Amino acid sequence: MPTIMNGVPWFDQNHELVNSAGGCLLVEHGRYYLFGENRYETKYGFTGFSRYMSVDLEHWVNTGLALGPQSSGLLGSNRIGERVKVMQLSTGGYVMLMHTDDIRGFDPCVGVATAEHLTDAFQFRGPLLFKGDPIRMWHIGAFTDNDGVNYLLTHEGDIYRLATNGLSVVAKVADNIAPGTEAPALFYQDGHYFFLASRKTSWERNDNIYCTADHLTGPWTYRGIFCPPLSRTYDSQCAYVTFLPTDHGLQPVYLGDRRSFPHQASATHVWLPLTVNGLKLSIPNYWTAWDWQVGKPVPAKPIPLAWTETLKGASMTLTFRGRGITLWGRTGIHSGYALVSLTTATGKRVQHARLDFYSQLDQVNPCYASGRLPLDDYRLTIQVEGTHGDWYDKSRRHYGSDGNRITVTGYQLMLATNLQADISYQTADFPFMITSLRSQQLQISDKVTTTDNQYVWLQSDTGTGELTLAGRKVYLPAGSGVLIGPKMTYSCQKITTFWQTSTLMFNGEAVADMLPEMMTAVWEAPVLSSHSMAFIRKKQPTWLAAQRRRDIGSQLVYEFLLLLKPLLDSRMTATTSMQNIAIRVLQTIRNHYRDELTNQRLADVTNYSIQYMLQAFHETYRTTPRRVLAVYRVKQAKQLLLEQPDLPLTKIASECGFSSETYLIRAFKEQEGVTPGKFRQDT
Repeated sequence: MPTIMNGVPWFDQNHELVNSAGGCLLVEHGRYYLFGENRYETKYGFTGFSRYMSVDLEHWVNTGLALGPQSSGLLGSNRIGERVKVMQLSTGGYVMLMHTDDIRGFDPCVGVATAEHLTDAFQFRGPLLFKGDPIRMWHIGAFTDNDGVNYLLTHEGDIYRLATNGLSVVAKVADNIAPGTEAPALFYQDGHYFFLASRKTSWERNDNIYCTADHLTGPWTYRGIFCPPLSRTYDSQCAYVTFLPTDHGLQPVYLGDRRSFPHQASATHVWLPLTVNGLKLSIPNYWTAWDWQVGKPVPAKPIPLAWTETLKGASMTLTFRGRGITLWGRTGIHSGYALVSLTTATGKRVQHARLDFYSQLDQVNPCYASGRLPLDDYRLTIQVEGTHGDWYDKSRRHYGSDGNRITVTGYQLMLATNLQADISYQTADFPFMITSLRSQQLQISDKVTTTDNQYVWLQSDTGTGELTLAGRKVYLPAGSGVLIGPKMTYSCQKITTFWQTSTLMFNGEAVADMLPEMMTAVWEAPVLSSHSMAFIRKKQPTWLAAQRRRDIGSQLVYEFLLLLKPLLDSRMTATTSMQNIAIRVLQTIRNHYRDELTNQRLADVTNYSIQYMLQAFHETYRTTPRRVLAVYRVKQAKQLLLEQPDLPLTKIASECGFSSETYLIRAFKEQEGVTPGKFRQDT
């Protein structure tokens, strides 16, 4: 029974990961060849395109790189290669297309390589040319029509016809048929062409769409999504469509990628049969495992298990005698990465993988499957890595998880001697400890000296204060904070009538590991996000309700340091020039927050373009001017609510730069969690 397992790592003949996202599948002489991106955790540049062979789509053999790293050119050092696609030429041989780019993604170019046989090493031939010029597109796909003619597909829905030798383009046959999309794929069925594509949401998954036409030249008709709404295409992105010879004839199959960022080698596959009914295309059901020859799901009966951990290093071990094991887990928006390791009872390593439990969908599915192994005694350990995916796209939109939770819900043994495994649990040492967490109004404080291993985070929520330490004064306006290291003496006093602060005192041996860049005893953060600003105030009830449990306190410190770390990293990596640009923009926001501050006006202050101004601001503060402006306006509104309790909200909105009272209420509640009226009443 040839079985395709979805959403789990696949392993080759050497028990190494099948590393093949963004690729394609070809069949030759009854053998299936899977090409894909060869990703490494420790290398971001181009490391080659992988090639695997299988006779049943379940067991894979690594045949070596189809195309290796190049010494120079489009796939040289500091370049990347993605979305590899291979097609057979009508004249004999094979052509390989790929997206090449620089590390930043600002120099896209479609590249081409060729080989005489599918099992040969491909030779890189340079850029794919159209009318003598390179095609500067990124997300690409490929399609071979029934007449043997090959086509290049690109993002936005462009279709190019290739020359018979595959080295150039002879015509552009369709233009912009799917605007706002990427990751294209195309197939032909029953007199109709079906064009599949993903929306542009960075590494995040979305509901992919499709269009149809009776001719490649069009007209093309947008048809909508082909998976259930809000399923995010079963947490995948379109990569390719192939046809498999099943008991019911040739079956079109969707090949999707469940991408993972930043650990791109942790991507998994989602391969499912496509249902075609006239012009309607659908994948009505998600099958975690299915027999592709008969086109039916493979049933599973996992043994229930309840294990949830968030602290780095916490682990669970299952010991069993058998021929394999499958784990089930729950994904979610608060989840992160786990490390899974399978060894024999004597400690010999069998398999190792990093699992990504993050998803916008709360669901339970297989997360790891060992496949069939020799009968032996095994030990499977799954451990919380303590990291999660968190990123921004080129437009500075934020994506990803906000936690490191790992949840295992069940397991199933393969041909085991005993029906159940022996299970043991290992708790993690608590790497952090809270000594104080509170929000308060400050007037003036006595001198405080931090101990050998103590850190203090002090932030200004509303109003302005002044911190005296290390022989100097630090000005703390609303929306800023300071991290004070061990063995420091400090005092503070208010400048404005009301000065609301939040303070987190903590210690722990892991602080140095978490913030190794903190070379000085004091670090200032002039810009805080709405998440970090509200963290202490929102988490204080959790801390008190948990009766100051050490595990809860350790997790809260860890979550807070994750919010601070990008700010600290940016100050260490942003150039002096970029920091100066960002400071000018920040000063403009603070001095003119009442005005209409467009990106153009802020760019004019710096004498640079909008794009460079935004890049400099993000490199320095890891956020956008618009977000900082919103934070600052809300902080000013809080100040007025405290100082002038009878001032109408309409007047407050106008004084703080909001276009209306409604907009003030919406922005205030989004940032603070309560309405201005509720805040005023509670205060």
